[in-house]
Amino acid sequence: MNCKIFLRWIATTGHAVLGFTVAVLLSLWSDSAEAVKHVARDMKLTPELMKLRDDLAKYSNPFVAVREGYLSTVGCIQYPDGDMGIHFLNPALIGPKPDPTKPPVLMYEPGSDGKLHLVAVEWFVPLATGVKGRPRLFGQDFEGPMAGHEPLIPDGLHHYDLHAWLYRKNPLGVFHHSNSAVKCSKGATYPVREVPPRAVPHE
Repeated sequence: MNCKIFLRWIATTGHAVLGFTVAVLLSLWSDSAEAVKHVARDMKLTPELMKLRDDLAKYSNPFVAVREGYLSTVGCIQYPDGDMGIHFLNPALIGPKPDPTKPPVLMYEPGSDGKLHLVAVEWFVPLATGVKGRPRLFGQDFEGPMAGHEPLIPDGLHHYDLHAWLYRKNPLGVFHHSNSAVKCSKGATYPVREVPPRAVPHE
């Protein structure tokens, strides 16, 4: 995997979405952090994940996410077994060793009320970072390595990832890549239907 593909994608995405993100967020306001905590109380999370859920609940307000470097990728991702939502990416948090307290991706469900609702977080590790072997967090192996998620992520951006549904109960499991309880159809302006990307070797 050529590092130039990764760096070019980050640069292009950042410039392209920043203006759109700010404009969209001016008309959106998500649930409060306390409301997000309340919704997730009945979920079966480990104490470590419950603490992480509470620590990151500030991002229930997408303005906070943008101020701290997260940029919207605009498209609301739909999978055959459930949707994923709109991804907000923070390039500064991407590296070969994922930090369990700083996920590079936040995931929001667009509601019929016109608001963005925080539903999950994701750790994203491109092979171009020089990662050695399959990453692991919270006793879970990352999925991958896999090709990029076209059309939002170039096919050549090979990576590992791990999702954690901290703010929306997932019938498919806390760490499943998609969630059958999340629906892009509620209020997404740019729905994007995808299938799981192909597996790639990690040489």
